[in-house]
Amino acid sequence: MAHAQWREYAYNQRAVRDVERAGLALKVFEMVSRERGPTNAMLGSDNPALSSQVQALAGARSNSDAAIAQLRTSIQQIAGLEVAGQLAALDRLGETLAQARSRVDELIAQSLPRRNGDKLDAVIDGMIAVATQASPIVSRIAQPVERYGTDLNDAVVAALVAAELREQAGQLGSQFTRALARREALTPGKSTVIDRIMGQLDIRRDEVLSRASRCCSSPTISTAIAGMDKQYFGAGLGLAGQMRQSWQDNDLPTLTTGEFAARYVPTMDSILQVRDKLLEAATEKAEANSRAAGNNLIRLALLAALLIALLIAPVIFFVYRLLNTLTVSAGIIKALAVGQLEIAIPTPKRQDEIGDVMQAIAVLQKNSVDHRNLEDERQALLAEQQAIVIAAPYGIAMVRGMLIVQANARLDELLGYAPGEQLQRSPLIWTDQIMSVEAMIQLDLHVRETLDRGEIFHQQMQFCRKDASRFWASVSARAVAPGHLSSRGSIWIIEDVTAQHAVVDEMRQARLLAEDSARIKAEFLANMSHEIRTPMNAIIGMTHLTLMTELSERQRDYLSKVQSSSQHLLGILDDILDVSKIEAGKLELELRDFSLLQLLEEVLDQVRPHIAEKGLDMRLSVAVDVPERVAGDPLRLRQILLNYLSNAVKFTERGLIRIEVRLRQALADGSLLYFSVTDSGIGLSSEQVKLIFQSFQQADTSTTRRFGGTGLGLAIAKQLAELMGGQVGVESVLGEGSHFWFEVRLQLARSAVPEGVTVRDPLGDWRVVEGTRILLVEDTELNQQVASELLQAVGCRVDIAADGSLALRRLAKERYDLVFMDMQMPVLDGLAATRLLRQQPGLSTLPVIAMTANVRKSDHEACLAAGMNDFVSKPFEPQTLYAALQRWLPGALIYQERAVVPPSPPVPMMGCANADLNIEGLDVAAGLRRVQGKHSMYADLLQRYLAGQSSLMSQLSAALAVGDLEKAQLLVHSCKGISATIGADTVAQAADALEQLLRANRPQDELHIYVEAFAGLLEALLGELRKRLPLYVEVEHAPIVVDAVELQTVCQHLIVLLGSFDIQAVDYFSIHADLLRGASPNRFQRLENAVKLFDFDMAQVCLRDILLAYEAGE
Repeated sequence: MAHAQWREYAYNQRAVRDVERAGLALKVFEMVSRERGPTNAMLGSDNPALSSQVQALAGARSNSDAAIAQLRTSIQQIAGLEVAGQLAALDRLGETLAQARSRVDELIAQSLPRRNGDKLDAVIDGMIAVATQASPIVSRIAQPVERYGTDLNDAVVAALVAAELREQAGQLGSQFTRALARREALTPGKSTVIDRIMGQLDIRRDEVLSRASRCCSSPTISTAIAGMDKQYFGAGLGLAGQMRQSWQDNDLPTLTTGEFAARYVPTMDSILQVRDKLLEAATEKAEANSRAAGNNLIRLALLAALLIALLIAPVIFFVYRLLNTLTVSAGIIKALAVGQLEIAIPTPKRQDEIGDVMQAIAVLQKNSVDHRNLEDERQALLAEQQAIVIAAPYGIAMVRGMLIVQANARLDELLGYAPGEQLQRSPLIWTDQIMSVEAMIQLDLHVRETLDRGEIFHQQMQFCRKDASRFWASVSARAVAPGHLSSRGSIWIIEDVTAQHAVVDEMRQARLLAEDSARIKAEFLANMSHEIRTPMNAIIGMTHLTLMTELSERQRDYLSKVQSSSQHLLGILDDILDVSKIEAGKLELELRDFSLLQLLEEVLDQVRPHIAEKGLDMRLSVAVDVPERVAGDPLRLRQILLNYLSNAVKFTERGLIRIEVRLRQALADGSLLYFSVTDSGIGLSSEQVKLIFQSFQQADTSTTRRFGGTGLGLAIAKQLAELMGGQVGVESVLGEGSHFWFEVRLQLARSAVPEGVTVRDPLGDWRVVEGTRILLVEDTELNQQVASELLQAVGCRVDIAADGSLALRRLAKERYDLVFMDMQMPVLDGLAATRLLRQQPGLSTLPVIAMTANVRKSDHEACLAAGMNDFVSKPFEPQTLYAALQRWLPGALIYQERAVVPPSPPVPMMGCANADLNIEGLDVAAGLRRVQGKHSMYADLLQRYLAGQSSLMSQLSAALAVGDLEKAQLLVHSCKGISATIGADTVAQAADALEQLLRANRPQDELHIYVEAFAGLLEALLGELRKRLPLYVEVEHAPIVVDAVELQTVCQHLIVLLGSFDIQAVDYFSIHADLLRGASPNRFQRLENAVKLFDFDMAQVCLRDILLAYEAGE
């Protein structure tokens, strides 16, 4: 009977463990399924992912791994042949999960647009496959429950079906998440998958209800099933059905993957509640059976024990009372006698003599144990201390009463003494031959005071060995008992640090050598730069002057190539110097406020001529959230942009170049800005992309031969971007073009900018509110005309003051919205005038913008220090002037974006057919741009320039003759500004150089050289203007009424002539030029250039563009 009861108890215990193991298997199934949720959220989000999403995914993975590990531990406790198979299946599940996670991580690392549909499908299907593989493993582990009865098996199977039901619900959610992430409509194939999953959901729900009704009639299970029907089969499937219907109606849902998950995933938890309740019911049923069997076994055991006790208890009690006390006492005494002090002594309960003996034995044992423990502790402590002292890698000594009383072997070895030879000697023997007696006395007093205070004495000093050799030692000492130094002594630790001192000395010498090397290198580069630049500048200058003389065509060609090569050589020198500075860590970035839009405009100005020459199209896009004013190093930012743009123009023969500026990240103290230049040029291979940002690298050697260059530009750009807290990159396809980009961190501008001002493309059209009044303070009549007409063109009312004194009088009488102030003027200059007006009531906040031809940082700082708000550079660029208005006048109302249009060649203002303004040193395109393309205004400016500057040299000579350097500087400064305005950059540069010498009060002989050079350039320009200006009147092309039929006929015939390379195409084009110009004025110039250059292939492309544009109404 007892054996049967034991078997029943063991049987029910196994049932409890098998149900528990089935629960662990279901937990694995749940955790693997749940991991898909945060995985799908990450797959549907762009980089960088939210920290909450990263944490959620890491937590889900950790839960899955923990569940698998817990199940593995439980399986290993099973005794049977099925263990190996279950563990192998669990290992395969772990490998599949690891592979799926790896593919997920690879896809998440890519940006959202690069996660194409096939890759995304494969990753999501891989995660679903993990759950699919887990399902039979769970069933296999739960299978042993079948042998414990139908009710228990139905409960466990129902829980398993509920888990599979939740997995099917998760797969349904993944189908919708996948479609939402890809923003695409459901295909018929996907619709079929969704229908199949929904059908399986209903089947599994029915099976759960059927088995639950057979095995469990608990109210909690009924409540959980009702909750599942309401939450998931009601709300969750309802949401899925609505989205599916939206897709069938071709109406893409507006939900994001995150929003869908937030609404759908919580409804699936109701399924898990059903599973948990069923599993709890199974566990309770198994445990109840086990308890019942256990209780039966206990009752049987108690009955047997009772019977035995009734039979033998009296005998045992009698023997125990008689013999136990004597036997125990004898054994304890024998054990104590042989040193077995740990023997247990029972507490005496008898009050007779035997009890007294037991108490005495207990006291004896306690005293013996205490004594032995104290002795063991003392010996152990002594042994530990001795071992430490012996094994220590440094010398240790005990000093008491100024005598060495103990010393370890290492100390003897360090100081060269025999063992024990140092004992009873003063520690001053360590410094006897190094320090004087007075120094040793002072050291002894210092050591005593330090140790008596309870502090540690530590110092590095030289010690002397017995053989008089010296070494550097690190010395530390501490009193055993502070205040009792004489009686208790002190512990000293000495370590040989000679090697460390040698290393420090070597490092010091190496640093000094490196600093000398870097200094010598820097001096050499500076000297070489000066030595190379000086003759190169002379070569360029003399070549330029020679080109202005009468030359043959061959001589002019030779000299032009000399000038171009010299400028190219200077560019190479600048690149090499920049690389050297960066490598030496000597390149320092400037931090100052500047206008980002102005910088973009200036960069575009430098490449516009090359764009026009190639007939390229260029577009500039600046995001609206990009800050207009920033603080950083504008020179280095311009260097990167110009390098990117120059490369794009160099390697692009036809098509489009696009510049884009975006705000990558808004920071607390600035912004991370993204710049990109995209072209349709020759492109790069994948191997070339890997090397393109390395020094002295180009696409290949043929690139260098064909296009030139050192290969340093992009390497410098990369290093400059990194110095500015950013990075660079490129995406390119060989033969299709390249997309170069870089990021830089720029601080917020330190000078105040009016609120409400937003960034605008510097290539737009502007208007201000009616009645806006501007005071223009400028002494040069030509600059007065340019600035006033540019300001009046956007609706400003402009008053002019010729100097600072007149400006103050006007400001005292009139109200103005803004003042443009020249810096250098007679009577009262701009800086002094600004300081005075800031002291006037009501003028402290009036925007004052400096107008200066000086681009040095010190000049800009002087403007801000005087109280000016901003500055614009001469010559005036219209968009720079208007951008300043937009920054400081919130009344800029009309803005219209347009493309970057390369400057057209200057239109001749002819009086005779052969006359033009192709004058060396005069950039007509730049001059026209500064007057917004108004030819009549530009012609008037040239006339005024000719009239005003003809007497400049006589005035300058007179001022220099009487030593009036201030007047001479003012004359040259004025000439610099107006020369730059009309596009006479060579004269402007010569004037700037002369102005700097005048400002520095250089010697007369040095001034004379620069005055002669300046006079030669100015007179040459004035002479050319005298020859040509009388012949010029502006020619406006009369509007042409284009007949569509005639245009089609002309274009078709011209295409035939061009296609057959018939020279008559040139004459036919000339005859119908007005018709073609009227059809598309913006595209006509490219067509005309192609025909004149006999590039008939390009001409056909241009002609077809004109036809398409006309038909599209452009």
